[in-house]
Amino acid sequence: MTGIGTTLKQLRLLRGMTQATLYGGIISRSFAGRLERDQHTISADKLFAILDRLNVSADEFRFIQNGYRPTTNRALFIRLLRIYNQQNFPQLRHFDQTYRNSPDPEQRRLAMVAQLLITIYDHLHWTITPEMTALWERLQRADYWTIQDLVYGMMWLLLATAKQRPDQIQAGITKMHASCDRYVSDQGDPLAVLRYRAEFDLLAFQILLQLPDKQLARKFRAAFTPPHATYLMLGSELLYQVCEAIWQWYFGDPAKGDAYLALINSLSDTYYLGTDLRGILKQYQQIAAAYRQNL
Repeated sequence: MTGIGTTLKQLRLLRGMTQATLYGGIISRSFAGRLERDQHTISADKLFAILDRLNVSADEFRFIQNGYRPTTNRALFIRLLRIYNQQNFPQLRHFDQTYRNSPDPEQRRLAMVAQLLITIYDHLHWTITPEMTALWERLQRADYWTIQDLVYGMMWLLLATAKQRPDQIQAGITKMHASCDRYVSDQGDPLAVLRYRAEFDLLAFQILLQLPDKQLARKFRAAFTPPHATYLMLGSELLYQVCEAIWQWYFGDPAKGDAYLALINSLSDTYYLGTDLRGILKQYQQIAAAYRQNL
């Protein structure tokens, strides 16, 4: 990874900017020269001001600083999602085995996620590990979740279910929604948090449907139209349409659910974000029909 100053110089030259144009009013000319030779450090507020002039985000800056590559753990996270989206469970098990005893706590958390994903798919009995407990407690303590926490939101839901804490499920849903709302405004969804909310809500709805009392699931329909829904990407809209189809099969007009199913079946797999939406719908169409017959 190159130094901060070296990376700033690289970006300044790419932008065709002079030192005076980039650093003027933020740091002195002599300081700028030493900074670009990595002979000085810089405070966070001044670095952010410089990045604003470069029109480069902090995440992009770190990516460039790392040789136009994600950090090791970010690359592992991307790899984990790709393996899961491909339904490559032998590779998922290999990922878990490789990193479960890593000295890096973030890599152990990623291994824990892999373990949970395997368990969900195989419908296996599983034991809560110390890493899972630590994640649970950290997310429980937080008043709001950061973007990194939003990534683990679905893991929190699964842990709440495993702990048989239905009282906590609704509280977690509320926290997830409130946390997402902090990042989305009338100006847009600049950090793309609505995709995390959509994935979370699809899982939350399925968990609520498993509870003996279906009233929470019935009332959850309001979540299918989140604030600022106009900023939903197509993949996230599809997830909410899956939720709506299932809701109609359980509590509304089954014919409307069938119409959503037909629409989703007509779409290319490229819209699916790697999620087996057809499989989910087929499963719940049958379960919901049995539920209504027993009313």
